[in-house]
Amino acid sequence: DGADQRHIKEWNIIRCFQSERLFKISAGMRSRQTKRTVGQSKFDFSGFNIDLSGGSQGTQYTYYYTITLENRSNVTLKNMTIEYHIYYRQQKNKSVKCGKIWIHQMDPKSKKREETTEGIPDYIGDIFYYQEVKVDGIWIRVTLPLSGDRKVVRE
Repeated sequence: DGADQRHIKEWNIIRCFQSERLFKISAGMRSRQTKRTVGQSKFDFSGFNIDLSGGSQGTQYTYYYTITLENRSNVTLKNMTIEYHIYYRQQKNKSVKCGKIWIHQMDPKSKKREETTEGIPDYIGDIFYYQEVKVDGIWIRVTLPLSGDRKVVRE
């Protein structure tokens, strides 16, 4: 019966997707380095003119995550969504940057690496106002749609 075969096939897809051994999700923090000139402005403090038009050259790092999905199973996984929240602090303020990544298809025995689109700088500000930023971690949810309106989720 065709309905039974579809049910068995979908059950196998669910089993593979939910298995930490057959479908592996991992993430690693990375950084990009950019040169940045800060303090390119002129200020007037109580009659004293300060010219910082030359600015000062500095290096800024932007942190992001690489999310790796590894399909070690013998089934094709289609139309998955990766949602992520990157948690970070600047001084005493806690913040979060969120994003989504769509995976059209993962073939059996394949691996995909995706980068989070939201980068977090290691500092915010300029020569007069500087806040160091600390990244606390990432939360990831992967959703696989099933027949009808059903879906299966891994966090």
